[in-house]
Amino acid sequence: MHYGIDAATECDVRSRSNVDCAGFTFQFTLTFAIIGGGPTGVELAGALSELARRTLPPDQARILLLEAGPRILPSFPNRLSEIARRALTRRGIEVVTGTKVEDVREGAIVAGGRRIDIGGAILWAAGVRSSPAGRWLDAPCDHSGRARVEPNLAAPGRPNVFIVGDAAAAVGPDGSEAPGLAPAAKQMGRYVARVIRARLEGRPEPGPFRYRDQGSLATIGRNAALVKIGSLSFTGFPGWVFWSVAHIYFLIGARSRFFVALKLGVELRGLPARRPPDHAALSVPVVVDPWYETRRGALRHDSKREALA
Repeated sequence: MHYGIDAATECDVRSRSNVDCAGFTFQFTLTFAIIGGGPTGVELAGALSELARRTLPPDQARILLLEAGPRILPSFPNRLSEIARRALTRRGIEVVTGTKVEDVREGAIVAGGRRIDIGGAILWAAGVRSSPAGRWLDAPCDHSGRARVEPNLAAPGRPNVFIVGDAAAAVGPDGSEAPGLAPAAKQMGRYVARVIRARLEGRPEPGPFRYRDQGSLATIGRNAALVKIGSLSFTGFPGWVFWSVAHIYFLIGARSRFFVALKLGVELRGLPARRPPDHAALSVPVVVDPWYETRRGALRHDSKREALA
């Protein structure tokens, strides 16, 4: 049962991490909810875990990663998704799959028919709706608002109007759909340029657009990442090294590359993380949630069992 913040403010709640007030125990806990278990959500969860470990006392941050599908990182193979789940769990992150977020309110979310109070932040990583370009052109759209384009990326019924990027729901000859990512948008742009050039020069147009998957990368946290390129896959520290090199390579400007490489080199040394003094004061008191305490104990038990396995 939860009680309002007004009851907690009647006590001196700024100097201690646990306070007794009117017979109730209040604990300072920052709860972060990340909605979406794709690469963005996984990377956010790992980064928040690192930040909380460096700046907050132990067990003072609760990080939820919610995914409506049956597993996180659905674009990766099942084996890599399971490795990512275990890595996040070891970092104290609660990974909740098969749970759709039904409503987002001020300071709370509703997921799976249950209200979860959020004392930290609610981060949306489940994608966004497309621009209304498809509706402007009266083109059929998918559930995200992306226009269903012709094989040459032209708008239906408008051969001289092309739609590219995450505004286009492009389906290849094999039936696979191009993702709404920057690599797919760049490939679409180059393809449309070839189509226009061929028309201007009176040559036959290239064949239907086909998205070429160049691989998937996702970082989980310090010295841990997942890499999937064709039949090759890397996890853990080797994956993090590959991810770091790729990240630096695609940066613009030598100055940016130098400073990012320097930062990653410092992280590679594994410098000890700073911790705040005991009983650091936080400004958001939340009543201890028995469901959360039970869930956290179950997660710790699962982590120990997986480590022994």
